Amino acid sequence: MADLKLPYAEDDGEDTLPPSHTPPKKRLSANIPALVGFLALAVIVIWGLSHLATLSRPWFVSLLYPKRDTTHRATSTLSRPSLGTPVVTQNLQKKKPSAPVRSASAPDLTVFILAIGVIDPMTGVFVNRPPSSPADIVAAQFDIVNRGGSSTGAWYFSALLPTVYGGYPYLSPVQEPLGPGDHVVNTLRFSPIISGGGVFSVVVDSEGMVRESNETNNTVAEFIPMMMY
Repeated sequence: MADLKLPYAEDDGEDTLPPSHTPPKKRLSANIPALVGFLALAVIVIWGLSHLATLSRPWFVSLLYPKRDTTHRATSTLSRPSLGTPVVTQNLQKKKPSAPVRSASAPDLTVFILAIGVIDPMTGVFVNRPPSSPADIVAAQFDIVNRGGSSTGAWYFSALLPTVYGGYPYLSPVQEPLGPGDHVVNTLRFSPIISGGGVFSVVVDSEGMVRESNETNNTVAEFIPMMMY
């Protein structure tokens, strides 16, 4: 009788199942071009964003912090409630003043107030009239003379301006030396003037840099009238 193979016959040691399908592994060298391209693209994108941020930064700064006009124009009314920065214009005149020059060897600085007025907002011209509005730019013209017999050397002058918030103490930049008989005409502009008016005063050689023959003529003052507002 022939031997029958039963379905549950023992395994004869041979694997009858099909071998599993394993995909071939990709080599790392095949991914290098793609990786380099990705890194290059990332660098370009980051550089572009950084460059765009740099270009747009001034726009954002100007949007958040608008640039203020720091120039002083004679046509500006300085009508805002905050204090306007004083402006000084000078006219150095190398000629003899009306007051006689003393024969003393030491210098002698003297100050005179010439006029108190306002600056016309349209023309920028000095107008000899009292201020009538807090929007007026007040202008004080004064003359500083060396009545002594020698040069002054470097010097300063200071002024007290009757502005709002208790007045404004002004200190000039360093002034050029004045020879015997020389004088300099100054126009000091400021705004807004205090309600009801106030005293405008000037002190020459306020820092005590000049050894003068007479120190009693270094200060001058004048009341500037103004209505209450």
